[in-house]
Amino acid sequence: MHFIACTCQPFSVVEHPTFTSLLSSDPSGLKDRQHYSDRVMPRVYDGAKNAVKEKLSKCGTLSFTSDIWTNQSSGFISLTAHGINEYWQREQFIACITTGVCAFVDSTPRLLVARVALLESPRRRVVINVNPQIDDRS
Repeated sequence: MHFIACTCQPFSVVEHPTFTSLLSSDPSGLKDRQHYSDRVMPRVYDGAKNAVKEKLSKCGTLSFTSDIWTNQSSGFISLTAHGINEYWQREQFIACITTGVCAFVDSTPRLLVARVALLESPRRRVVINVNPQIDDRS
């Protein structure tokens, strides 16, 4: 499963002749793509999501950085959450990467950040201050 996720392969790679020949020494361990997409990936995703939520819950506050970039065919936007845990260790997580920046045309950066921050945050109050000269807490 880590091979599929880390190399951005489709689930169908497990059915490709070169992949099956690579694993021919242990064919009993190889399942079809439906097994990986319906059973394995949701468990891996939930495990990673819960680990991130646990680490984020141990950070007193969070700050966010964003970046926008393009290649020859696509545009990307990323949002990274940063925090310090109870052991004074820096934690950072990529909160979102998406292609097609035009999908966010209707959202101001302030609303986009607030939506992502509030999606599953255990915090009840999120202060987003895009312009340091404006105090949102008043």
